[in-house]
Amino acid sequence: MDGMREVVGLLGSTSIGSQIGVVVLGPLDRMKSAAASDVLLKTLEDFDAESVLPVLWAYDAGDVRGTIRSRSMEIWCPHGSNLYAGLEDTALLLCQGALKKDWMSIIDVFKEPSNKGKHRELLAACAEVLSGAARRGTGWQNLWLSVRRALQHTNLSKNEALAALMEVH
Repeated sequence: MDGMREVVGLLGSTSIGSQIGVVVLGPLDRMKSAAASDVLLKTLEDFDAESVLPVLWAYDAGDVRGTIRSRSMEIWCPHGSNLYAGLEDTALLLCQGALKKDWMSIIDVFKEPSNKGKHRELLAACAEVLSGAARRGTGWQNLWLSVRRALQHTNLSKNEALAALMEVH
């Protein structure tokens, strides 16, 4: 709660000079305290937008309290723009296979020698593809939730990656 008091103070202050001040807060999807969330919400409703710009960030905007999201402008910023370069096409194939429930095509991708040991990276690339699709409302939300849950594991095995893609309802 002390951290939130500091945030309130920063958002209530004026910047030095003529430039607008910036306060970066996050990750909001990991905020556990309802009281801290209430304080942030109240602060977002009352801060002086002429003096300070709050930049709120989260690993998953879907896990941020809806009332906070409704007072924010949501912008997708992949966390390593070229982190999964070269895997986008493969990720798209995996996502399409999962949606079609074409398990053999998914297994074939994971068996591919060039993909050996890249299970987490392939699933993370799928998450990049899916998060954009989910935002556009293309019906890939259930697959996105499966992939997101799997990526919460630090040491993702090939079986966990396959299970995440096969968990589509």
